[in-house]
Order: sequence, then structure tokens, then C-alpha cells
Amino acid sequence: MTEETNKEEMEHGERDEDVYSKEGTEKLVEDGEMEPREAAFMAGARGEGQLGKDALTGEPILDIEHAIELEIDGILYRFINQENAEKFKEKKSKGF
Repeated sequence: MTEETNKEEMEHGERDEDVYSKEGTEKLVEDGEMEPREAAFMAGARGEGQLGKDALTGEPILDIEHAIELEIDGILYRFINQENAEKFKEKKSKGF
């Protein structure tokens, strides 16, 4: 089953929101049935929590509201500051 099919079935009531799936937690947050912090916890439980660290240094991002986000080739990277984002972008452009 694709992510899109899963979303559509939940939207039309054909499938219950599944707290263990990305689409399910997104729908639960959208419907106000789950807090964003709870969805973040579930993302970590699914192994999707790797974005909680600075992509350049590996330093934990403690204040996600002030994190710098940078998308490169469709992948979202997060950083603790703009300087790290710029260094990372430069490294990626050189093929590292």
C-alpha cells in the first residue's frame, strides 16, 4: 500500500488512523487528536528521528523552532545555526 493510498483511505473513513504510521500521525495531528510533540515521539519510534541532530556536526537540536532547515535534492536537513547550514551546503556542492 502506498503512502498516498493510505492517506486517501483515512480521509474517506475507509481506514482508521494508525498511530504507528507517518500518514496516521499526520492525520491525527491535523484532526486535533494528537499533539505535534506526540507525533514527533512516534516519528522517533519509527526511526524517523534522525533529523533531531545538526546535519553537519551531529549536535542535538534542542530548540526545533529556531532550527535552520535546508532542502538539498529533495532531502530536508536541519541545523542549529545558519553557519552550519552554509558549511554543509558547501560540502555537498563539492561532493562530500
